[in-house]
Amino acid sequence: MRTRPLAYLAIVSLLVPLAACDLQGEAPLDGEEWASLVASGTPADGHRGAAPAPDPDPEPEPLPTIAWDIGRSEVVVSDEERRANGLDQWIDGNIGFVELDGVVRGFAANGPQSAQWTVGSDRLVEDVLETRMDIVGLPDDVRHAAGGPVHLDEASGALFMLYHGEQYPGGVVSTADFWSFVGMAVSVDRGATFTDRGPVITPHVAIDDPARTFAVEVGGAPFVVGDDGNMYVYFRDVVVEEGDHVSALNLSVARASLDELVADGLAGRATAWHKFDGEGWSEPGVGGKGAEIMAGAPHPNWFDVAYLADSDLYVLVASHGGGVQWQVWGSVSRDGLTWTQPQTLFADPEGTESLYVSLSSPDLRSQRVVHGDVVHLYRTRSTVAEGSRTRWDGEVTIERTELRLGVG
Repeated sequence: MRTRPLAYLAIVSLLVPLAACDLQGEAPLDGEEWASLVASGTPADGHRGAAPAPDPDPEPEPLPTIAWDIGRSEVVVSDEERRANGLDQWIDGNIGFVELDGVVRGFAANGPQSAQWTVGSDRLVEDVLETRMDIVGLPDDVRHAAGGPVHLDEASGALFMLYHGEQYPGGVVSTADFWSFVGMAVSVDRGATFTDRGPVITPHVAIDDPARTFAVEVGGAPFVVGDDGNMYVYFRDVVVEEGDHVSALNLSVARASLDELVADGLAGRATAWHKFDGEGWSEPGVGGKGAEIMAGAPHPNWFDVAYLADSDLYVLVASHGGGVQWQVWGSVSRDGLTWTQPQTLFADPEGTESLYVSLSSPDLRSQRVVHGDVVHLYRTRSTVAEGSRTRWDGEVTIERTELRLGVG
């Protein structure tokens, strides 16, 4: 990638004039036209040119010694408040925060759809704007599409949501057999509606590959924006090796030009993404083969990433566990590709699940670029329900913890 960091460019840094968004000169499509385009299955024309050439490989800076200071944890949404607001399966993934018209809004999965809310001065949830928001124009075979991480384009005011999508090969919604992907949806009405732009990153193993014998989980699509003009999305790939051996990678990364992503999204086109292949960015985001960038780490069930600008470091946190044993670990990187040995941040007591984790700046207004040495970690914590019930039948709370990063 580079030895300099990917993500010093904050959300407000790329100003793309709306009038110049369509590279072929057509007027941008409105929401209804996007929905018609998606529903009709019209081929996208946004794949322009070959994949980027591999980046130069100068000698990397050594990774620092890290000491984590874990602050006090506090419950910011109780089980009672969650249920009273109709947030029955929330937060079911990664949180996305964005400031619109001076007010911070949150986006996160409430089961198979997205919830949207405003953040108060002293509380995580002030007003719930949408409990279950559908993405317009989804194909019929996508039964789950919820986000999630959101990027605001300051010039146009458009919002670009990365969502977690799921398809069910047997036609029946099942946690035992699903195939997931990273999709993108765009809003031009300040978040009132989002229109599907389709899958942007899919696993290397196809949904109908006979070698796939288990559910395929890509994660919640956390991203950072690099000072090289690219958006980088982290995900878990599942790859097919020789002899039809299928293996799940701990962590992979893909990128796309933010300039093209904004222009294409506003003009109703798809954007070409490319996965890191271990040496460069030659693999397509849709169906390509990603490389492992977190070998040897405890398997990350869920994860999030942010950039600490003052320390010039990426921070990644991940949950790891199953059944009644869960922990959260953290790692840092200088280039977004090579990471320190994970360090355990929390070891949860038996009977408590901490699957979904999210990071943000303390003020929530610059979620992906954090100034100072403090980052906030949000966790969805559930008591393990007995029998055949799900985590949502237990007591579910949203907990926030302050993490302070000490660099040696």
